[in-house]
Amino acid sequence: MSQSSCGLKDIPILNNPNRIAIGVTGVIPFPAPCPRSTTLNLTLSLEKPIVKSRSVDCVKILLIDDSKTLLHENERVLHKAGYEVICAEDGVSALNMAQAHKPDLILLDMILPRMSGPEVLEHLKHDAATAQIPVVVLSSLTEKNREKLIAAGAEEYVEKSSLTSATGGNLLPKLLEDIICRINRKRGISFRDTPTTI
Repeated sequence: MSQSSCGLKDIPILNNPNRIAIGVTGVIPFPAPCPRSTTLNLTLSLEKPIVKSRSVDCVKILLIDDSKTLLHENERVLHKAGYEVICAEDGVSALNMAQAHKPDLILLDMILPRMSGPEVLEHLKHDAATAQIPVVVLSSLTEKNREKLIAAGAEEYVEKSSLTSATGGNLLPKLLEDIICRINRKRGISFRDTPTTI
């Protein structure tokens, strides 16, 4: 992905948080691991890109899946890629966590106990506190559900089978990077317009 396609930006990496613009400047693709010495003030709304609102913290993702194996594997690769991840294994817990933690992005499975994925999506999009949080559906259901879920408010639909590379690696972090760039472009904001606080 080129710098212009995702709007990569030179972000000051501060050595001294009490001084402005002192330190090394480098290109950090979004989403990127969040080194503790980097201060980012990134926010999310319909007018702003998917980025982080808590300074020094990483993009927070709510990962919802009833398969403990998939949940732990996806959580592991997302942590390794620099994301902050919180997990839920059922629909009711997912709604509670979305309201309590205000994640920047939600990855939602469709087949869940206690409340189905489509019901969770409907509740998220009808609650003012969570309606603006982008939801990416990760499901083993076929692509035929895509249009219906997008119409219901999901930003993207990804089949779980597409998350594994030919060599067995987990492609979720790379797919998320691409999806986040598309969501930001749909919202009309390039990464260059993202505010940073020093």
